[in-house]
Amino acid sequence: MRIDEYRYRCGECEEEHVGLPELGFRLPDVCAEIPEDERGERVRSGSDFCVLDDEHHFVRAVMPIPLLDDEGGKVDDEYCWGVWTSLSETNYDRYRELFDEDPPDGEGPYFGWLSNRVPGYPFDDSLALNVHLRSEGQRPRLELQPSSHPLAMHQRYGMKLSELLEHLGPFLHQ
Repeated sequence: MRIDEYRYRCGECEEEHVGLPELGFRLPDVCAEIPEDERGERVRSGSDFCVLDDEHHFVRAVMPIPLLDDEGGKVDDEYCWGVWTSLSETNYDRYRELFDEDPPDGEGPYFGWLSNRVPGYPFDDSLALNVHLRSEGQRPRLELQPSSHPLAMHQRYGMKLSELLEHLGPFLHQ
């Protein structure tokens, strides 16, 4: 079964939906954990950019996970988590400069650190990644650097839809 064929009944609206919800994080975890009464002073954020204490820089991106069929063969489908990644100040400034246009040939990838705890995976604050810029209007794609972390393994080798549904289960309200 492909993502666009999956059906579930939402516990919020009681309607049946086709496809899987795209899940994303509103803020990098380090910013979301700041008490709300302090957040206004320390965090500047929008839908695609976030700066903490004028020294930690983050951008919103997508992290694709290729999907496998029931036999473990790759299918032409992927699920993308909406996550945040850190960037150096230099790369953050450059990305902002290029945000409304296509990046020039040879731009990137940039280095970053995954900045959200992805549901169903053990937390590891040292998941290094490459940030690949895309054409105008598209968020960058993240490529985790090789490691034995289950999320990096799933991104590199894929995962079955049934495994993905275990991770998404709490959000589907079946």
